[in-house]
Amino acid sequence: MKALIIADSDILIDVCASVLKKSGYEIIIYRWLLKALDNIEEISPDVIILDASSYPRHWKIVVQSVASDGDNRRFFLFSEKKLSPSELRKADFLCVEKIFSLDSETISSDFALCLKQNTVSRAVIFSEPEEIECILGTEFGIITGHASKFDGHTFLFVPDYKSNIENLKVDSKIRNVVIKKIAEDKIFVAKAMVTFCNANSLELKLEEGSRNERF
Repeated sequence: MKALIIADSDILIDVCASVLKKSGYEIIIYRWLLKALDNIEEISPDVIILDASSYPRHWKIVVQSVASDGDNRRFFLFSEKKLSPSELRKADFLCVEKIFSLDSETISSDFALCLKQNTVSRAVIFSEPEEIECILGTEFGIITGHASKFDGHTFLFVPDYKSNIENLKVDSKIRNVVIKKIAEDKIFVAKAMVTFCNANSLELKLEEGSRNERF
């Protein structure tokens, strides 16, 4: 088994490496996130450890990029301070299994226990039962919101913040779409294109053959 640690914190690296080594993992460490991203496919890790404090914006890109290939890798996030509700929501949608605080006195034992567990337990944040939670990964960053009228191919996307879709136009390509259907406990990951847009919402069409289904 392989574990990839992407971090610039010596404390995080020491803690995680110690636990992973005792659990029988081969450990690969990168301090340069983009270099790690370039080599993830070749490394093919079973577990990925991410330093949210050192890479507050880019950790989401790593998780989203790796998740889009359909492989069920385990993601663990470490942070020096408590993440905002928005960041916690993104972590949940992107299937981060657990978020650990670096100032916790029980961080080593908590991580070791979580690593041994075979099931993933994540809190689900869902506002309206008729809506579907959705995240878009675009060249302008990650955009959270809700999907509706989803027929398996097209859907209407309403962002949490309207200003986040100002740069998107008809024919804009969405590199990663994560759609979470709560009632069916399913997650769809795909690529998409904008087919209609206004100041409040987008109509998106999933790219044929790009959809991966995860449970």
